[in-house]
Amino acid sequence: MVVANKTFILTRNLSKLSKNTLNGCVKGYNSQNCNILSKAGSGLNFGQIRQFHNTNTNLKQDYYDTLGVKKEASQSEIKKAYYQLAKKYHPDTNKGDDKAKEKFLKIQDAYETLSDNQKRAAYDQFGHGYDQGQSGFGGGNSGFGGGFGGAGAGGMGFDPESIFSQFFGGGFGAGKGSRSGFVMPGEDIQVSISLSFMEAAKGCTKKVHVQPLSKCEPCKGHGTKEGKKPTTCYVCKGSGQEIFNTMHGMLARTCGTCGGSGTYISRADQCGTCDGLGRVRKSEYVDVDIPAGIDNKVRMVLQGRGDFPVSGDGPAGDLYIVVNVQKSKIYSRHGQDLHVNAQVPFHVAALGGFARIPTIDGDVEIKIHPGTQTNDEMVLKRKGLSKPQSKAILHNRGDQYVHVHITVPKSLSLEQKRILEDFAVSVDSKFKRTTPGPSFNNNPEDTVEESEHKEEGSEDKKKSGFFGKIFGSKHCKNSEKEAASDPKDTKNNS
Repeated sequence: MVVANKTFILTRNLSKLSKNTLNGCVKGYNSQNCNILSKAGSGLNFGQIRQFHNTNTNLKQDYYDTLGVKKEASQSEIKKAYYQLAKKYHPDTNKGDDKAKEKFLKIQDAYETLSDNQKRAAYDQFGHGYDQGQSGFGGGNSGFGGGFGGAGAGGMGFDPESIFSQFFGGGFGAGKGSRSGFVMPGEDIQVSISLSFMEAAKGCTKKVHVQPLSKCEPCKGHGTKEGKKPTTCYVCKGSGQEIFNTMHGMLARTCGTCGGSGTYISRADQCGTCDGLGRVRKSEYVDVDIPAGIDNKVRMVLQGRGDFPVSGDGPAGDLYIVVNVQKSKIYSRHGQDLHVNAQVPFHVAALGGFARIPTIDGDVEIKIHPGTQTNDEMVLKRKGLSKPQSKAILHNRGDQYVHVHITVPKSLSLEQKRILEDFAVSVDSKFKRTTPGPSFNNNPEDTVEESEHKEEGSEDKKKSGFFGKIFGSKHCKNSEKEAASDPKDTKNNS
């Protein structure tokens, strides 16, 4: 019913829901989800979200006293007190008792304010008249953000048409006719999973445990026993709204007995599985396919695997999976590229050779050119990570960068040390030996004399060279053999 210059306040409340709902197993319904529709003159306008009070402010009992809690009570204490009192004074358990009904409305009124932190703060400061100064009819400036739209929108940017269509399916008006077009989707669920670095790099399938709100199977989501039907609400007579005469005119709000559905289910007719809610929490495991190359903190979504709506036939919400990837001890990641350090012995760096490098596909052998220095970089093309959304995986992979770190032995034999000192003397005449040898005193004359009488070595010793003396001719021969051959795939990899 819409009358000129009359305002209809439409709210939801928790009074319909059973004790399981009140314990937090069903989400999405609270007294803060309210909307105001007003008609003044020829245009429909929306005021800001506004709390409805149905008694004179001067006669109202203190809200904290109504719920029997202290002013500094926490939200959990307020909620607990409300649930206990609502159950005690609910009209279903006190049929024909007008005083119980009046008490129930006061309890509900108090909870609707104290359960909202913003309204509670305003109430603590201004008392019951905290909302009298708000311009809740057709926009205008107010202490709580102004109206939706018009000059008083306060920069909120809301679209009245979209808000109205979201709550009432595009229909203008109240009652069961408009509610039939109202479709509320279920809430989303978010979970986290942990992956090792290799699981994220190669891709895998993970099982995720969830407990979505689902339709009760025994009652098919209706909340009644087999053969039973909901009863028309005796308070609102099936309209879903209670009408009140106030100083502002005729006001309407969602029926506190049936929750706006126009019907209710008696305890005797309630489904024993869901206690008349038509919804239960269902424990299940969902297989989640993790694409190769997924990054840390990526959020995946499985549509329609969240909660079903508390009531109605709206679509289920979505399931969001937040991926946490553990760090690797071998690789560092930069986008789809990988970086790895290669430990190369100093004699291989000086003479050349080969080194085995780990990749996510297995170890590969790369060629080390003579004279390689620390921090030299080599690139292994398409040995990095795949792009998660790419179908052509091989052609859309990152690269792997190999950073050379030359290693020096921590200890040397006496012979190895002497040979290294020979090398040091050959490049630095001022170098002083620390080991005994033919040139221990570093005397040029002695060195010449000794060199004149030095026996020539075998052809193999000449070929072995300086580092061959240190690490053996066998290594040098292998190095010469490797250098003479053309290693496969080295150029492609490096």
